[in-house]
Amino acid sequence: MPCLLIVLPAPLNILWRFKIGVTELGYFMVIPMLLLMIVSVFYTRRWASVLAFISAIIYVLPLLSSYIVSFNLKNHLIFAYGVVDEPPHIPLSFWQLVGFTTKSDIKPKNIIYSRVNDKELDLDLYANHSPKLKPCIVSVHGGAWSSGDNTMFVDFDTYFASIGYVVADVNYRLAPDNIFPAQEEDIVAAIAYLKANASKYHVDVRNIFLLGRSAGGQIADVTAFHLGKKQIRGLITFYTPHDMVWGYSVPGNPLILDSRKVLANYLGGTLQEATANFFAASPAHQVNKNAPPILMIHGESDEMVAYEHNLRLIEKLKEKKIPHYLLSLPHATHGCDYFFDSQSSQLSTFAIEYFLRRYTVANK
Repeated sequence: MPCLLIVLPAPLNILWRFKIGVTELGYFMVIPMLLLMIVSVFYTRRWASVLAFISAIIYVLPLLSSYIVSFNLKNHLIFAYGVVDEPPHIPLSFWQLVGFTTKSDIKPKNIIYSRVNDKELDLDLYANHSPKLKPCIVSVHGGAWSSGDNTMFVDFDTYFASIGYVVADVNYRLAPDNIFPAQEEDIVAAIAYLKANASKYHVDVRNIFLLGRSAGGQIADVTAFHLGKKQIRGLITFYTPHDMVWGYSVPGNPLILDSRKVLANYLGGTLQEATANFFAASPAHQVNKNAPPILMIHGESDEMVAYEHNLRLIEKLKEKKIPHYLLSLPHATHGCDYFFDSQSSQLSTFAIEYFLRRYTVANK
């Protein structure tokens, strides 16, 4: 019964990948399960009918839980950040869930933003055709610091470009050939390039936001905390490891991800061998009073990056009085926003739009 992945942890990496689809698109299985229940009753197979009914309930749980979150999401964002003049669309649309939406056809422009040791580093720039200056979202992809690229969330990039943002989705040097802080240096270089070419790409340099997913969230974290709120207007992270020291000390299921090996490859050794780099790369240990506001997004059933990472960072954010909010997504796992029309992605997009509107400096 695949639906059990909704209520139980995925024990293997391949089942985690399958779980993303089950938790985010499982509502498509409700009607087939109900039909199976009816057919089973007709053929007097009561046990099959009961199993089909239970499966239907489990499949719909993530969606029902997400609707509950959506009812209070706007009020929670107002409490965390304050009121915006024009709040975004509704947090969760049924028609978008079933695919009745039009995708943007904006195509990216590939740009070389830096060269390091004869290696070209590139980003994909998404923007509409308006000549007006636009806020810029610098997006940092995930992939355990050793894989992935900037084409992983194209629907997200094109959507935000279509509503008036410049989105720069950045490739950076990967581990283990390049250890931290090489990745942070690359993101800083990308931001510097965008600022230097702001008029060419219609970037409003007063309104640069950083967004990162998973490993990319950690890179975005430390970059934003080091550059500060004068250069970075806001920070958005998805399912991010915010405390590398704690994460190494409390590893997860190695059949999902061998987190100690991943961290050692990224930081140049074990915690005992590269202690200084572990602390330098830990956002929870780098928070300072100049950090920008932050929006954190994390699934409550994430088997790959522990939900507690957020709680450890929040403790530090409270000490420094940094505006913050944690959007907790019920039943969601790592990579929960992979399907742009799913409930987790819709809730995340609403929160991100609200956050961006709240902290964007208006043009005079």
